[in-house]
Amino acid sequence: MHFQRYHPDIRMIGKHFKLRSFANMEITRHYTVCNVMEPGYYTAINDALKQDDYGIVIKHLDEGVKKSDTAMFTIKNYGISRGLSFRFFSDQSHDFEVSGPFGKGLIQEQSGTHIAFAAGTGVLCFVDLVAHFALKNLRATDRSTGSLNAGKGIKARKAVENEFKLILYVSFPDRAGSIALDFFENMQAHCKEHGYFNFELKVRLSSEGKQRRWDYDFVKQIVVNTKNLQKMLVCGPPVVTETFEKAFHELEKERLISRFQVDVL
Repeated sequence: MHFQRYHPDIRMIGKHFKLRSFANMEITRHYTVCNVMEPGYYTAINDALKQDDYGIVIKHLDEGVKKSDTAMFTIKNYGISRGLSFRFFSDQSHDFEVSGPFGKGLIQEQSGTHIAFAAGTGVLCFVDLVAHFALKNLRATDRSTGSLNAGKGIKARKAVENEFKLILYVSFPDRAGSIALDFFENMQAHCKEHGYFNFELKVRLSSEGKQRRWDYDFVKQIVVNTKNLQKMLVCGPPVVTETFEKAFHELEKERLISRFQVDVL
């Protein structure tokens, strides 16, 4: 099977692959497409945002095309002998079946405001979506287009301004246990520096004093105060997803949202 290391199509964001070992075909695990977490790309896109240099990303992606016959997976070893993950860390050789991609993807309409809530590893569903906005913004300020007063620069900036917006809420126990938080913060800083409004970051760290709970009142306040709300997306552990499912059910009964506006992943 042939794999791509990088999937540029926005319709791939949120899709996943299935992995299972030929030694135990009854156990299947799902892995979300997550371009940004490839170490080289992660470094490149963060450097590009901090240095405002789109060329850093392009150079990395051009080099990655030459290695497009490989696939990279981020896997946590749970150490369970009858599971799947431990086989990737074993001294013995194992063969795996990889199939996919599956799923409809996160974004169906590139318009309006999309709000995502992610806790813990749930952020991995959204890092490529943030990267999509980052690349758009970097292209708009790319030095190779001259300046934003040049024709190409103006066209690129209009593409950013006319695009849909993402508001990302993330929750972690603390900064040390966070995932991709530095990337999100670099993206936020780049947006503020250049006056872009297509991305906002809201961080909740349990270690930093009393934090607002993600409960029904919190979700309702966001729904009521958000203009042109297109979609609400949630990914996290069961306690988080169950809270949002209950909140969405109540908000639907109050006719504040429709079931077509929410996705609990």
